[in-house]
Amino acid sequence: MTPNVPYSVMTIATIVFGLEVLFTAGELVPGIWPESQHLRIVAIRDFGLWDHNQLFLTSDLVRLVSHAFIHLQLVDALFSAVFILAWGTFLKKITEDSVFLYIFFITTIMGGLGYTSLLNEEFPLLGASAGYFGLMGGCVSLVLLNWMRGGRFFFKNAWSVPIFFLSFSVGSQLLFGGPAYWVADYVGFFSGMIATPIVVFGFRESCKILTDIYTKLMK
Repeated sequence: MTPNVPYSVMTIATIVFGLEVLFTAGELVPGIWPESQHLRIVAIRDFGLWDHNQLFLTSDLVRLVSHAFIHLQLVDALFSAVFILAWGTFLKKITEDSVFLYIFFITTIMGGLGYTSLLNEEFPLLGASAGYFGLMGGCVSLVLLNWMRGGRFFFKNAWSVPIFFLSFSVGSQLLFGGPAYWVADYVGFFSGMIATPIVVFGFRESCKILTDIYTKLMK
């Protein structure tokens, strides 16, 4: 294992891609185990986040997290694993290892809630995009806070990188159609920007930091 990649980040990325390998193998080699070719369909049915799910029920509540580990195809899962590795590792460089798990799952849940409450889609929410967009938002938030407090601005493309990916998320849906997953991505990103300072510094300290920054800007 590469020493620069935290264990928590590697674990989540491995689960995401490992499940996809399992689904793809079942589809390419149908007889590898009984009903293997239907494994992805069953997973989408039982663990995808559908608009009609009653999230106050424990059986459906798990879907707010489980949908992030199911993808429609190999390419989607590969992108998710790569972005989780990239942004998770970057987040670890500027904060603690446990923050990655908090932010990934918080923003995954918030993205799911945004998708089901703001839209009326017939297709379920699948994939880890809300989670890795949340990690992206968290990294941007901490870098900007550090810079505004007088620290080193070590991520020169703090806005250009997320703007590109957020624009790509909307653009691809408009060009190629499909469910509006970009809504979950945007909710995840901004949830990450808000939640990360609170997880890292605590609510009171985050408010104090923002107050200090505001005071400096107003001078």
